[in-house]
Amino acid sequence: MPPFASRHKPLELLEIVRQVSTLANPVAPTDVSGREWDAHRAAAGFPDAPLAFSISKRFGISWAGVLTAAHVSEENRWRRLTHLQADKGRKGLDLPAVSVALRQAARRLEKPGIDRSDYGEARELILRASRGTRQAAIAARALPELTQIEEILRRHRITWEQGLLNAGLDKPARSDNSGLSLEDGINAFVEDTGCLPLHYHQLYRWAISRRISLSFPRKSPGAATQQAIDQVIAARARAGLAPLSRAPRDLPLDRVPDAVDTRHLGPRARRQRWDRESLINGLALAVELLGPGRQLDQRSLKRVAVEHGHLPIPSYSVVNRHLRRNHPDESWEQWRQEAEARARRGQPTTK
Repeated sequence: MPPFASRHKPLELLEIVRQVSTLANPVAPTDVSGREWDAHRAAAGFPDAPLAFSISKRFGISWAGVLTAAHVSEENRWRRLTHLQADKGRKGLDLPAVSVALRQAARRLEKPGIDRSDYGEARELILRASRGTRQAAIAARALPELTQIEEILRRHRITWEQGLLNAGLDKPARSDNSGLSLEDGINAFVEDTGCLPLHYHQLYRWAISRRISLSFPRKSPGAATQQAIDQVIAARARAGLAPLSRAPRDLPLDRVPDAVDTRHLGPRARRQRWDRESLINGLALAVELLGPGRQLDQRSLKRVAVEHGHLPIPSYSVVNRHLRRNHPDESWEQWRQEAEARARRGQPTTK
């Protein structure tokens, strides 16, 4: 998490950097040191602006890079900033190096073609295996982050599929994204656990742990889940079946019980493809798992994501990357508050 609670959007912060540095040194504003910039904040009308160190830390680039991005034309600032972030620590990355990385990832997963999720998984497996060995630094250099690969491909105006072909790989196979309807999924939940799901989050976690794909609507999944639960209750009543209780809040979902065969329950869950909706749902899951009185931050999110690796909980780096690349006008704090609100709405009532 950034070392300060920012009230400024990224482009607003770059404009503040430009104005303060211009006041500090009108002749060479990009040569202003961090200490000089800090000292001129109040005189420029921004006494509550964060320190230069904090700005650099937030953007993940050097202070010189921040000044460079702030002093290009206004329409090119965001592009320059993302270029600097993609180049951080990876000055020698080029298209041939990207092809090598893609081939390494495909070889690790033993697949003729890989998608973006495959690359992230393979990179994590390779880096984890080399951690603590002499090859750790070599593996990290040979396997850049996914965002850096995408940036190189974008600069060369090459799609992901064209990048695979350049690397001698095949296009990734299309996965079957069809899933069970909510009503069928709830019936499968009943068959597995003997009770009805408590709410949307519990049904979602159950489906992930059982590797079952459910067709949740993108909008108002909680309301749709409750409607499907009511339909299952009504159908059981019409069939003369005994009413069911709701599942306990702490229902264990770590593994499939040995006595339950779930192969007939539906197709395997597809790999997680993050967007704004799924990211905030994942954060809401993390908030729920943390429990009352615990605030979600970078450290607690990382711990929950590691401890519950079978659940769709994103890492902080994934959230931060999506914010910077796809939602620059929003912030981590906004997403955290929205996730907390969703977690509160998803909690059962005491009736």
